Amino acid sequence: MRPIPIAGTRSGLAAAGALALSACTVGPDYRIPETDTPAQWQALPAGAEARSIADLTQWWHGFHDRKLNRLIERALRQNPDLAAAEARFKAARSEATGAGAGYWPQLQALGAYQRERLSPNAFKGILNSIQDQAANLGSGANQANPGVLSSVGPLGQPFDLFLAGFDSAWELD
Repeated sequence: MRPIPIAGTRSGLAAAGALALSACTVGPDYRIPETDTPAQWQALPAGAEARSIADLTQWWHGFHDRKLNRLIERALRQNPDLAAAEARFKAARSEATGAGAGYWPQLQALGAYQRERLSPNAFKGILNSIQDQAANLGSGANQANPGVLSSVGPLGQPFDLFLAGFDSAWELD
């Protein structure tokens, strides 16, 4: 394979560019044509008749094509408005997505956080009865045992609970 000479390519491109630009020029006797423009763009030009919106909704009848008329009338019957068409499109897309969902891995993730505080009075009734029984059995005196109440946990103090989980499944066919 022979390399292309760069100097010849550049001069050829320059000649092609000059030729293309020369086609954009006009002759020396060119005059801009005069056009009759209305004073306001909203106004109809002189001699034009006003058309109603109903005329614009039937614009395709100007082609005098029965097949086109039938196709457009069918489309209008089946698509009364854009919102209904969009809803049908979204429903079809979700059905297609649901049908193909079984081919892919299923992933689930769970996370939770709670901040709690147990009331100092929450277990008082239950613990008082346990303390009374322990005091009566152990020493014979009616003294409260502070070790039983303190072994439950931080009563009255806030604490954090965290939960995290992950699950995956994939059924190979």
